[in-house]
Amino acid sequence: MLFERLRVETRNFIYASETNPFEVYRQLRRSILHYGEALKPWGGSKAVISANSSKLLSVGALLAAYELKRADVDIAIAHVESHGYTLNGTEGANAAQDESTLYGLWLSGDC
Repeated sequence: MLFERLRVETRNFIYASETNPFEVYRQLRRSILHYGEALKPWGGSKAVISANSSKLLSVGALLAAYELKRADVDIAIAHVESHGYTLNGTEGANAAQDESTLYGLWLSGDC
């Protein structure tokens, strides 16, 4: 649906390491500021971030949105949620369980 019906180009996606929210933050921030500057002669741009991903990537997206909003950049966050996941067979469930990694992230204050 995303590619066929809405005709979203694959070049419009940002690919980042799923284990590094600060890489997502840097890439989003750089892209949004670049598009805003490049499109300034035509009235600038508006950015909408959807954090439909892992918790760590969502933290990176929200950090970028928070900082850009404080800098008066025209940005919004859209909440998009999935309707569910399906793992085919027991092999998929076992692979997902074996590859799971627990992460911790401390953003502010004393640890």
